[in-house]
Order: sequence, then C-alpha cells, then structure tokens
Amino acid sequence: MILLGSIVASLFCGIASCSEASKALDLAPPMKRVPLRISISPDSSKLTVGDTVVLHATVLDSLGHQLADSVETWSSSDTSVVRVSPTGVVTALTAGEVTVTAQLKDTTQAAKIWISDTAKASDHTGAPSSMLPAPVGSLTSVEMMPVVAATQLRNGLGFNVDPSQLWQLQAAHDAGATEVRMQFDWPSVERSAGQLALPKQFEDALANSVQLGLEPLIVAAYGPGGPSLPTLTLASPAVPGDTSIRVAERGTLAQVVLGSAFIIGADGQQLVSQSYASYFGGLVTNADQQTGQIFLAAPVSRALSIGTQVKIVNRLYKLAGTGPNDPSVQAYIRYVQFLAGRIASYGVAGRVEIWNEPPWEGDRWDGGAPCFFARAAQRVGCVDYNFSFALALMATTPPGRVRYNWGGTHKTGFASVLAGGNIGIPATRTRDEILNSVASESFHPYGASPEHHAWDPQCLAQSGSNPFPCSLPGTDATSNFKWARKLAEDHLSTYGWTIEQNITETGVLTSNQAAKTRFILRTFITYHALGFQRINFFKLADGSASTSNYGFMDAGLHTAYPVYNALKAFLGDLDALETPTALPATTSLPSVVSYQGTWPLMVVPIVGIRASTAGTSVLLVLWQRTYPSGGGQFDTIISPGPGQANVKLPTGLHPTGAWSLTDRSPSKFQVQADGTISINVTDNPTVLQLDP
Repeated sequence: MILLGSIVASLFCGIASCSEASKALDLAPPMKRVPLRISISPDSSKLTVGDTVVLHATVLDSLGHQLADSVETWSSSDTSVVRVSPTGVVTALTAGEVTVTAQLKDTTQAAKIWISDTAKASDHTGAPSSMLPAPVGSLTSVEMMPVVAATQLRNGLGFNVDPSQLWQLQAAHDAGATEVRMQFDWPSVERSAGQLALPKQFEDALANSVQLGLEPLIVAAYGPGGPSLPTLTLASPAVPGDTSIRVAERGTLAQVVLGSAFIIGADGQQLVSQSYASYFGGLVTNADQQTGQIFLAAPVSRALSIGTQVKIVNRLYKLAGTGPNDPSVQAYIRYVQFLAGRIASYGVAGRVEIWNEPPWEGDRWDGGAPCFFARAAQRVGCVDYNFSFALALMATTPPGRVRYNWGGTHKTGFASVLAGGNIGIPATRTRDEILNSVASESFHPYGASPEHHAWDPQCLAQSGSNPFPCSLPGTDATSNFKWARKLAEDHLSTYGWTIEQNITETGVLTSNQAAKTRFILRTFITYHALGFQRINFFKLADGSASTSNYGFMDAGLHTAYPVYNALKAFLGDLDALETPTALPATTSLPSVVSYQGTWPLMVVPIVGIRASTAGTSVLLVLWQRTYPSGGGQFDTIISPGPGQANVKLPTGLHPTGAWSLTDRSPSKFQVQADGTISINVTDNPTVLQLDP
C-alpha cells in the first residue's frame, strides 16, 4: 500500500490477519440520525412535450449522510403540465413551468421543470433524462485520460477472497473476474521445518479456482510459524514501560529459543507496542529460569495483572537477514517456490505474491531483529523492506506459466524493483530472465477518493525525475504511487520492455452502497486508464448491508450489494468489444470541446471492435470527479447536479446510446446543429456509446 503523507498508516492492511479496525476510519457506533433534508437529482430539467425524466430523491441527515428512508409522496404543482408517478417518473404533457415536490413527513424538496413544445436539437435517448443549462460560475476543466482497450478492463478484474469459502470463488467468476487473490499463510503451509503441504481448504480453493477458469494469485504471507510453548502465567504485575515480566512456570523457559522466540497474550493481544511486534508478539531477548524473568526487546505497553496468561512461539527460522543467501530468506524462498509448484501442477497460469510489506504494525519479520527494539541505538540496520526476497527469486525460474509478483511496493512506490541500484533489478538480468521470474509488482492505493493517487498522464511522461507536480487537483500530491508508474514508463522507453504493474488491494469502507458503487467503478476505470493491468478489490464478501464494510456481497447471506451488480453489468458491456489491431490515435477519438459543471470532468475513452461493425467503437466514460476536502470522507459528499459536456465526434462515429454505470438508467443526449453531442454528467460514471 502506498505511503500517502496525509493518509494515516491505519488505512493499510493485509488480507485476513489484520483487524478491520486498521482500515476503518471510524468504527464508533452510529448515532441515531434524524432526516433533515431531501436532495433531488436532477434538481431542474428542460423537457420537450412527451419527454420523461426520472427524479431521484435522497434523504440526508444533519451531517450529509444518506439515510435508508424513502420519500413518501411525489406531487406536481400543475398536473395538466407535468404528471409525476409515485416513484418520481416525470412525464411532460404540455408546455409550461412547474415544480415537482418530494415529501417525507414534514420535510420537502422541489425540482424545477421547464417544458417546451419542440426541441431545438435532435434528441436521442435509450430512456429520457434531463438536459441542464450550463451552471453559472462553474468549473470548465477537463481531464482526458489515455485510451484503454475494452479487453484490458474485461480481463482486468480480481477479488480478494477467503479460501475457506468456496462460494466466493463462484461469485467472483459470475461477476466476470479473471483472477482471485487468496492468502495461503506460511505458518499453515509449513508446520514443521522443511515439511511443506497445503491444508485441505487451501488445496480445495486452488482446485476450484482452476475449475472456474480463475487465475490464482496466492499471497505468500507473513513470517514463519513455529511451536508454541505451554501457556505461561504472570507471577507479578507489569505496568507500561517495564522491559521484563515474571512468570510462574520457570522450568518452561528452558524451551525458549533466543532470536526466534516471541511473546504475546494468550488472548492474542500484543504485550508491547505494535510498532515493535510481529504477528507472533514481541521479541524475547533473554529468559531466566531461576527467577522466571522474561526480558523483552520493547517495553510493555499495557498493564498486566498477576494471573495474566501469555504464550511464547519459537519461530521455525530466525529473523531474516538482508542477503539473498541468508538461511531465513532461503526458507521463505522455498515456501514461495512450493506455492508456485502447487499452481503449476494444475497446468494453469498464476502468480505468487511476495508479501514483504513492512514497515507496518504487525509484521517486521523480514526487517531483521533490530526492528523489534524500542531503543534507537539497537535499531541500527532495521530495514523498511527486504529486497533480498526479490533478488533471490530473480535468480530462479518458476515452473510452467507461474510468475512471481513483488509486494514491497504495497507500502511505497519507492520500493519498486525498477528503482535500480542495490534494491532493484540487477543490470546483469536479461529481459526474459526477469519476465519469467519476478514479472510484476503490485500496489495498495487506498485513499479518500477513487482518484486519490491519480495524475495527469501527459505531465508524467514529461516530468523528468520529479513526477509529484503531476498530481490532479484534490488528490494526494505526496503519493509516490505515480513515481513507481513513472519508473515503468521510463523503463519501457529506455529498454523496450518493463514489468507489469497491478493493484492487488484497494476499496472503500462504507455502509453507503450508492457511494461504494460510484467509488469502485471510478477506481476500476481510472487505474486501468493509467496503465495498471489488473485490479483486485478488497474484498469480495464482507459484513452486511447495514454495516460499514468493503464487500461486494454480504458475507453471511451471500447476497450481492449494488456494486457487485453494477461492475458485473459493466463487464457485460465490454464483452461485445474485441481488441482493435492498434489503439486509435488521439486525433481519431472523440474530444470534449466544452464543459461546465461543479467538479473537474474526467474522461476515459474505451475502445474495441464489434462483430457487427467494420470500425472501432468507443465507450466514452465521463464523470464529475468529486473528492472530499479537509479530511472529509467520500461517502459524505453530496452529489452535484448534472453538468454539461459537449463532445466532438471524429468522422465515421455516431451516438447509439448513453447510460449510467451505477444504476444502468439511460441518459439523454442531444445532437447539436454543428454535430457535437451534448450530454449530462454527474459524479456517477456515464457512458456515451459511439459506433461506426
């Protein structure tokens, strides 16, 4: 996951063992919220007699959060001019001017409707929407993203799934995913030194993913396991700041293996600060059998009473050094290679992800022993990430069509294997040697908005050694995600090849399903356009619809949230488009010649060839790029009213439809006298379909 500067480290997390609280921004119990107002979208419309438009009403509380309440009634100020249904469908009957009002108890909100006898331009619609006059004093900035092939997006979806829940694999397949990311943790795979085997649930998950045609991405996660000593009981209390504890079972301390021993509460809670702890606890530096005293590398961080139970784990391997030939590094390499072999045994393509995500709370195994010491003098040599894992694997070739994926970039783009020097791809390694071993690297770009790490691609291409000024307005200017992408583009330009870059975790924690749908669709489209080949979302199933969660499905009921259906439908749109022989030049693509809206307009052209046509079709996706400010959250942003974009078409293309990707509702567009297309845009991605 990427260091954001302004985003706290608690946003970054692994797949399963990290607590959900480490990703959540606020998990406090929600207060009872009282409806204070209603928001209607669109809040004004210009129609022609015979047109219809669907008004959407959202009930908001005092903080701007969306509530589950629905409006009770819709009414028209003049039913001879406009008729409105109980669900907000407005039908224009005669010319005139009316207001349509939504009401919930004592709260009301009105939308203005103007109706004319004839249209001034040729109207096209799959089902009508509204066209707005240009907003006064609004933004006109347009952010044109690079063209992307429909097949790249169609083949670029993955989900983080729980390997113990086989139904999730079927659900991922049904959504259109091509890859599933599963954690086969080291302690479960190697229970005794040198003896590696997949537990049945892991083997079943691997077999099922292959049967469904899903490429497995297996995470080789965390430090090695090891045997636990019998439970120990505190013989005297300890307070925060103590650097030792005393236990009653003094004879048991003879089993402590210094350099490999870690201590943790029997309840799984850490005894020392997470900053100096592994998943197995804090490092034990000494154990005195005569006194029962256990000495710790870092001080106790919570009060411990007499009788508190603790346990010690002797890891199978000592803390890893920083060289490829270090025994503990080699042990991890054997684990990675074993996983690669299990994938290859099925005769399929797949990847093994080299986790290597420190520095972060809960896993500094591969940073070396000094990382566990609180005292600065003893932390000399503590490394943030350990390239020895990647360097060792670059000297090997995995079996069959399996490749390795470097995960050191989860925390920082500066850890890219493309960085060169002592931390990157050795100059002696050839193209084929790299692309047949550590052929990709991955990122975890969580953030406050879908485009939180996004950049101006033209600026990036010309940025030299400083890509940070290329951040888009409202995004994180300090994010080094763009720096890693710049390395890949420069490597391609210099050598004619580069490794693949992917996203193996991203998502949004919210109970607002409409905001989640908007967030995920925009994330998926944006990062594909910026050059990332596969995007795995965290996580397929999580929580329930009434709770804040990351999921696309309810983990208990196995039912789909709206985001699942929206993403599945979007991939269905792409099914009909095959890859063109070459991506069209910018001059052959539609362009936005003018725009007025509340937020910057982001535009992504998606191209492909339909079997029924001879030329290249374009799905032009447009949205107002909303983003929070001042530490706010994306799901609290009130959706803007529609802005208007005017699109110039190249010769040979004509509009055949338009719709919202979030709810599939058709969008109205107009062909102007000069041939340009006028279309409404909101913060939900809207597709304008253009065919030869």
